[in-house]
Amino acid sequence: NPGAMEEAKEGCPQDLQFEHQVFAIDFSPNQHVIATGLISGDINVSRYSVEANQSLVSITTLHTEACRVLNFTADGSGLFTGSADRSVHLLELNTQKPRWSQKNAHDDPICCMLVNGTQVFTGDDEGIVKMWDIRSKDVIRTFDDNEDFIGDMTLYKNKLLCASGDGTLGVYDIRKGTLYCQSEDMEDELLSILIIKEGTKVVVGTQGGSLNIFNWDEFGFYSDRFIGHPESIDTLVSVSETTILTGSSDGLIRVCDIHPNKLLGVIGEHDDFPVERMSLSHDDTYLASCSHDNTVKFWNVKFLFEEDEDGDNNMGSDSDSDSDSDSDSDKDTGKKGKQQNKKKLQQTLVSQEKKQLSQFFSDL
Repeated sequence: NPGAMEEAKEGCPQDLQFEHQVFAIDFSPNQHVIATGLISGDINVSRYSVEANQSLVSITTLHTEACRVLNFTADGSGLFTGSADRSVHLLELNTQKPRWSQKNAHDDPICCMLVNGTQVFTGDDEGIVKMWDIRSKDVIRTFDDNEDFIGDMTLYKNKLLCASGDGTLGVYDIRKGTLYCQSEDMEDELLSILIIKEGTKVVVGTQGGSLNIFNWDEFGFYSDRFIGHPESIDTLVSVSETTILTGSSDGLIRVCDIHPNKLLGVIGEHDDFPVERMSLSHDDTYLASCSHDNTVKFWNVKFLFEEDEDGDNNMGSDSDSDSDSDSDSDKDTGKKGKQQNKKKLQQTLVSQEKKQLSQFFSDL
């Protein structure tokens, strides 16, 4: 069996190459299109395919400093962008002109963004979070309880969760506009965040390389800690309610199970460059990742979702099936596929560990 990393590069578009470092990436919600924001402030939109990639939009005049964050609108027609120049824009892709702009949206560089319909949340280097209403084109909430950069944000049940460089998880009630809860200081920068297990668990990636796991509505301190990454966990993507992908500053993209906590394997790498951001395509086929190597790499992760579908079948989600024999056959096929995929992941993990050990000793 080929390793998981070899499989993840099969049937993939070619890497996107840029003259400058890529800071931000996001897939279109309904097309084979990806947007990138560069350290130069440039914004690029490309159509991707296995046959060839095609540049659709290239804008060099919107931001005067690094484009750090960007998100497609829900219908894919527009692109929200945020920059170190402290501005936020909603770019209309057809006309390539801003539909909405706030040139001095923050007093400090913007480093984080979350889009929820007509609501846009932006976080800056000093921990200030603003909630914008695109209809009124104005700020409707400002949260200032975090004291260092906002590494990542997520939203669930009208609670905005902010992972901050000050070592705390800030949780805000967006309806009341107040601080709902703030965790104790983890004494480690919090960089990335995901909600899994049907909203019952919050996973936070840290500078120290641990995944801190909180129970929902118990945000004071983590209930569990998943240790195993040798360096910081800068970005997270969920594959299922129990399986996540982690992008680390050691250049590796790993597959992890949460509860039980298990490192399953490695599906991608940027050599010795840190994995800064990851994004998942609308059809769950490709994962894109960016790093300091001026590239966006594509990884075919469809097999991970096939595994998840097999797992769902094993749990008997199709309860209306009339044929017990067909159900048993599906279970056998699902188990076999699941075992094969996990074997590939574990083989790749072992080979990466050997590679890292070899590099370690050769440097001595």
